[in-house]
Amino acid sequence: MRLPVEVVWSSNIPILADSIPHLEQAVTFRAPFHKPALFINADQSDYIQAQDLALIKAMFPKYVLKRVILDTGSTTIRLRHY
Repeated sequence: MRLPVEVVWSSNIPILADSIPHLEQAVTFRAPFHKPALFINADQSDYIQAQDLALIKAMFPKYVLKRVILDTGSTTIRLRHY
């Protein structure tokens, strides 16, 4: 039985807009992060690309990538593990 899911999200758009230059800078690491790390990517997004996975795996050895699948026309949200 599927239960409807309502997603509500609000954000401070002016703060996010002002932060874009900082957010776009490359992240530098001194050493890999050895604790679990969750990466979330939307099904229609190309933000995390195949060539990014090697760097992600090197810097976050215990990473998990979840792809959020949004069914058009419904409120169903599924997580798919890669």
